[in-house]
Amino acid sequence: MSLHGNQRNSEYLRSAFALTVQSDQVKLILGLQVVLILGVGVAYLTTVGYSGAWSSVYGGSVAIFSTWMLAKRVRLAIEVAKDMPGREVEVLYRGAVQRFAFILALFIIGMAILKFDPVPLLAGFAVAQGAFLLSTYSPVFRFGSRRFSSRWRHDRG
Repeated sequence: MSLHGNQRNSEYLRSAFALTVQSDQVKLILGLQVVLILGVGVAYLTTVGYSGAWSSVYGGSVAIFSTWMLAKRVRLAIEVAKDMPGREVEVLYRGAVQRFAFILALFIIGMAILKFDPVPLLAGFAVAQGAFLLSTYSPVFRFGSRRFSSRWRHDRG
């Protein structure tokens, strides 16, 4: 791949993950996840009891950990892109595999060792992941990333 291609990939990577890298937006995503997890926890507390509430909060915490790991990995990929263009994708792929392994291990620990109820655990995880997706794709949460939005629309047609 040419130097121009690597430079373009690095620029695209920086803009594509602008939402995740900016610390204010990471705080916003994590805050939204915490609020929704607490809401799910309270809902399970009132309907099922403490076991369901703890399970849902644990599942949501796994999602928060995943979001935090993603933010760290994207920051590392941007640093790698500055020094060694073209290697940032490898960093992101390794991060994805690492996150998958950690999430799987935390689910096993939660369900097999801690004996949390699986449905509330997965519900807490799903709601927190939904918050991450909502904050990624909703323009309400994109303060400061207009450059990415306009470039994406331009690239798409």
